[in-house]
Amino acid sequence: RFTGRMYRDNEPTLESDGRSVSEALTQAVERLPKDIYQAHAHQIAEPTLEETIPAPDFVKPNAYCVHDGTLCIREENVLRRLPDLPGETRSRIRSLIHVRDAVRTCLRTQLDGSGEEQVVEARRQLNYAYDRFVGRFGPINLRANQRAFDGDPDLPLLLSLENYDDETKRAAKATIFTERTIHRRQPIESVGSPKEALLVSLNERGRVDL
Repeated sequence: RFTGRMYRDNEPTLESDGRSVSEALTQAVERLPKDIYQAHAHQIAEPTLEETIPAPDFVKPNAYCVHDGTLCIREENVLRRLPDLPGETRSRIRSLIHVRDAVRTCLRTQLDGSGEEQVVEARRQLNYAYDRFVGRFGPINLRANQRAFDGDPDLPLLLSLENYDDETKRAAKATIFTERTIHRRQPIESVGSPKEALLVSLNERGRVDL
């Protein structure tokens, strides 16, 4: 039902139908078909050169990303899978990727001339991604979170999202969560006098350009 309220109103959430979970699970298992699964022994093949994943252009060097559901890091021009990370570290990185991508989108909409509705929606998604992360792992500036994302070129950008107090271990959201931080430069299309026209010409072109 759309009754959740953890991060915003009307979030999808699971509500009990009144049954005991253990009894409902037992009933569900009893309805499953029997004797249809056969186990096969197999070996996991080591990655070969043919399985190398070319790195997409939008993934920065040394940056984390998710490719086909697998956590990877870019090394040179390829993506290297990270299957051996501890589960908690993997979860931190995945969540930080969501925050990183959300803040990139938020900044891009402010720069590329997107409409105000798109800018506001990008800001809302950033708040959502950040609140989800902090609700589980605490402020981004915590040492454990920094260690998990260490080496990613956008870690400084993520740290700048918080006004962090080292003593209290508390963080306040930066301005980007509530308002524009970048205002797209609007070209000057007309002026009111020859003097203003001269100043604009010198500023834009460095010379008089009729």
